[in-house]
Amino acid sequence: MALLCGAGLVIADRETIEDPKIFLSYLNKHKVSVATLPPGYLNALNREIPETLRTIITAGEPAIAADALFYSGSKNYFNAYGPTEISVCASYYKVSPDSPCSPSVPIGKPIVNTEIFILNDDLNPVPIGIPGEICIAGEGLAAGYLNKPEMTAEKFIPHPFKSGERMYRSGDLGKWLADGNIVFLGRKDEQIKIRGYRIEPGEIESLLLQYPSVSEAAVIVKNKDLIAYIAPEQAINLSELRSHLRQSLPDYMIPVYIIPLATIPLTPNRKLDKKNLPDPESVGSKPSADDVMPRNDMEKQIAAVWEQVLGRRHIGIYDNFFDLGGNSLKAVQIIMQMSEALGRDISVKQLFIHSTIAELCGAIENE
Repeated sequence: MALLCGAGLVIADRETIEDPKIFLSYLNKHKVSVATLPPGYLNALNREIPETLRTIITAGEPAIAADALFYSGSKNYFNAYGPTEISVCASYYKVSPDSPCSPSVPIGKPIVNTEIFILNDDLNPVPIGIPGEICIAGEGLAAGYLNKPEMTAEKFIPHPFKSGERMYRSGDLGKWLADGNIVFLGRKDEQIKIRGYRIEPGEIESLLLQYPSVSEAAVIVKNKDLIAYIAPEQAINLSELRSHLRQSLPDYMIPVYIIPLATIPLTPNRKLDKKNLPDPESVGSKPSADDVMPRNDMEKQIAAVWEQVLGRRHIGIYDNFFDLGGNSLKAVQIIMQMSEALGRDISVKQLFIHSTIAELCGAIENE
């Protein structure tokens, strides 16, 4: 977009992105006027973006309605949708303060030279308001998957309505609204999306099963968090298990909760019985005898922020940020809120090095 419009394109490095204050300073320094951000990252900036930013585009995961409506009051806010297989962007929706964004922000209408169909399992169009699979055709369609002919044939099918053309079956579910816009409803298969990344729970389950004594494993998503349930044959160290996962998985694929069970509940058909899985938010809600709770104002302020962002209660000062389900995006949220609560700048690097409340407080006090 920048190149076609003759605009200047600036790309922030990882260190800049990981520190919200540095990132906001970067936007100011370069007078950035248009930015594409994941909704979760935009939310972590606490609505402190510079005035020069006149257009915000979010994509990669469902938009946060409250943020979309807030920013649309003073800026151009676009909610975009599109998989890599269709050159990333297939549709967009411009949000206005009076947009119907409940329960979710629409993904809009197809961009120029792109067609979107919502089809049933027989590849027939569904009526307005009826869920179906989002299928895409047009000039941006990829040739297929490199060296994966079977996967290419499964996903890139002959266009059912135009002879000689092809269509991509996205695996995403959506429905038409009466005004011609589309609402994204989630995935049709087991694939999930966390922070804009495609994730197959089976990959995480396979790695969990490779860990000694883990005989059963199941991974689900709840409230945009990955939850892992395991059935170990004997007591195991969850910190060591997380380290095992980190050797092979990026941080966005590390479960927020890893919950040991006597056995994984199954339905009579031998499928995962999600209704009988314990609520992950209740795990660790009570302090154990080994926990040391916050002792002074600084520790209490930091613990309050951690509990709010991580969705935990009774966090002890020696609990590890990463063992509690922390990741780089949540680190950004925590840094913004801790800096505001304590009235001083704290960096993501400090949190990564000093990953317990006790260590972090010591580092702050010794500055």
